[in-house]
Amino acid sequence: MGEKDQDIKSPMKRVGSTRKIVMFSSIRQQLNEQLRCLDTRVESQIGLIQEIQDFFRRRGELELDYSKSLEKFARGLLLKHKEQKQKRDHWPIFSTFACWQHLVKETQSLSKDHAILADLYSISIVASLQTTIEDVQRIYKKVKLIGYEIHEDIQHLLQELHTTMKTYQRYESECKSAKLKLVTAESQRKKLEQTIAKEKLDRNKKYKLTEKEIVKRDTKYKDARLKALKAKTEYQLCLEASNTTIHKYFVEDLCDLIDCMDLGFGSMISKAILMHVSADQGRSRAILQQADNLSHLIHSIDCRADKQKFLEHHHAAFIIPKRLELQYQQDQTEIIEVDIKKELHLDMEQRLETLGQRLRDLRIECDEVWKSLETAETKLLEHYNNKDNDTSDIFTEGKLYIHKTPNSNITPKLKAEKQDIEDYYIMVSCRKHFLQINYYCYCRKFENI
Repeated sequence: MGEKDQDIKSPMKRVGSTRKIVMFSSIRQQLNEQLRCLDTRVESQIGLIQEIQDFFRRRGELELDYSKSLEKFARGLLLKHKEQKQKRDHWPIFSTFACWQHLVKETQSLSKDHAILADLYSISIVASLQTTIEDVQRIYKKVKLIGYEIHEDIQHLLQELHTTMKTYQRYESECKSAKLKLVTAESQRKKLEQTIAKEKLDRNKKYKLTEKEIVKRDTKYKDARLKALKAKTEYQLCLEASNTTIHKYFVEDLCDLIDCMDLGFGSMISKAILMHVSADQGRSRAILQQADNLSHLIHSIDCRADKQKFLEHHHAAFIIPKRLELQYQQDQTEIIEVDIKKELHLDMEQRLETLGQRLRDLRIECDEVWKSLETAETKLLEHYNNKDNDTSDIFTEGKLYIHKTPNSNITPKLKAEKQDIEDYYIMVSCRKHFLQINYYCYCRKFENI
C-alpha cells in the first residue's frame, strides 16, 4: 500500500483515557486487528496479481527463446515459490492462486515461439493486470475509509453507552442520598412526637419546621427516584442498541465491506487471463486440453469462497465478541410509587410513538437506497464484464494482425462513467450500512419498550 494509507490511523485509537474504555478494549483491539487483516488481504491480492503480471511479462520475453528457456523459467518460478513459501502463506486461500499454479505447469509444456504471443503477453495482458492493480488499490482505499467511519460510529455508540451508564449510576446515588435524608427527617419527627404532647404538636414551631422539611425531602426523593428510573431505562436501551449494532457489524457489515473490495476483482483477472486462453486455443489444438483446464480454473474464481476462507483463516479477528452485560446497582427491590409509574408510562408512550415513526421513515429510506444500490451494482458489473478479451481470431490464416491497445474500445467518457458509478455504488453501499445500523438500533429499542 502507499505511504498515505500507512499514515492513516484507525479512529478506534483516538479514544479517551484508558480508564473510560477498559470494558470496551477487547472490541477496540479486535476492530484494529480487522483492519490489519484487511491490509494483509489486499496486499496478498495485489501481490498475487503482480506475480501473474510478472509471469506474463517474462513469458513474452521467453517466448522468443523457445522451449528450453521456457522450461528453465518454469523451474525458476516453482523454486521461487518454494523459497518464499512463508511469505506467500496467504496465497492458497485465493481461488486465483490455482490459476497461477496452472500457468506455471503449462509453461513447462510450451514448445513454440510466436511473435504475436510475445506481444500479447508482454503488452496487452501486463497492461490489463496493471489496470486491475490500480482498480483494487483505489477501491480498497475507499472501502477502508468506510470501515474507519463504521468503526467511528461503533466507538461513538460505546461512548454513549458509557455515558448513560455513568448517568444512571450518578442518579441512583443521588436517589439513595435523598432517601437517607428523608429517613433522617422522619426519625426527627418521630422523636418530637414522643417528647411533645399531642395537643401541643400543632402549635410547636420545631415540629412544624420538621413537617415542612419532610415534605421538601420527600419531593426531592421522588424526583431523584424518577430520574434514576429514567436513566436506567435509557441505559438499558443503549445497551441493547450497542449489542445489536456490534452483532450486525460482525455478521453482515464485515462481509459487505469485503464484497465491496472484491466487486469485479474476479472478472478483471479473468478478462486478462482469458486473453491468454483464447490465444492458446487458436494457436494449437495440441494444447487445447491445457487451455480448457485453465479456463475451468478461471471460471472457478469465487470471491465469496475466497472471503470465507479468509474469515476462517483469521477466525480470532472476525469472531463475534461476547454480548455486553447490563451493569446497574444491586439494590432494586423498592416499589415504584404510583405517580412515578404514571410519569414513566407517559414517557414510554411518547418514546414508543417517536420510535415507531422513525422506524417507518427508515424502512422507506432503506427500500429506496436498496433499489439504487442494485441499479448501480448492475451497471458497474456491466463495465467489469465487458467482453473484449477474445483474441482467438488473430491466428486465422491470412489474417493481418493489428495491434490494439488494452481497453481500446473504452472511451474516456466510458472510463469516467465507470468511475462515477463506482463512487456512487460505494457511497450508496455506505449509506445502506448506516441506515441499517440505525434501523436495527431503533428496532431493538422499539421491541424493548
